[in-house]
Amino acid sequence: CVGDTVVFKDLGNGMGSAAITWAWSLGNGDISTVQNPKKQFNDSGIITVSYYFFNALGCVSDTVSKQVTVDPYPHLVMGPNHKILEGGMVTIKPKFVYGTALQYKWTPSLYLNSDTAATPVSAPLNDITYKLILTGKGGCSVTDTIFIEILKAPEVANSFSPNGDGINESWRIKYMESYNGAAIDVYNRCGEVVFHSVGYDVNAEWSYKEKDLTVGT
Repeated sequence: CVGDTVVFKDLGNGMGSAAITWAWSLGNGDISTVQNPKKQFNDSGIITVSYYFFNALGCVSDTVSKQVTVDPYPHLVMGPNHKILEGGMVTIKPKFVYGTALQYKWTPSLYLNSDTAATPVSAPLNDITYKLILTGKGGCSVTDTIFIEILKAPEVANSFSPNGDGINESWRIKYMESYNGAAIDVYNRCGEVVFHSVGYDVNAEWSYKEKDLTVGT
């Protein structure tokens, strides 16, 4: 893969005497005279590498050549995280992918209909982070993650009595904090709004037209 370092090994036979000097051509004009050179390949493509050597008697070997195929890494952008209602499902689709012979692997596989699909469907029961391992040509792979937040279904009490007797004084909607910007309206029996807020950080003042609300309102 691009950026990998390859170590080349001299396997030549000096026959009458040992090899003492080497001439390596490592592509793009890169020359080395060490016996076992190494090179980092920073561009994809097919590079021809060759070498020959001299033994102690001054005899030159034949030249051997081999091709090195350097594959690029695929590109992956997962995009924004998801929020879904409890009991719902979502199709996970990366924002951007690019590469050749792509293979997908999602971890963990929990709640997924497939852990090798390009766009799997998840029906999570709890918050979860998925990691996608995207592998392209030559086994070159990249990773990215995405977070799915579960919005619990609100639990709403249908009555309360803020009359100062210490029983059922407060009214709180469980899990409502997850719903940013939600509008809350409370009505009296005549259909008039006695409380309104946008968001869920507004303290309720249980009065109507500057009068305390009576029991049964």
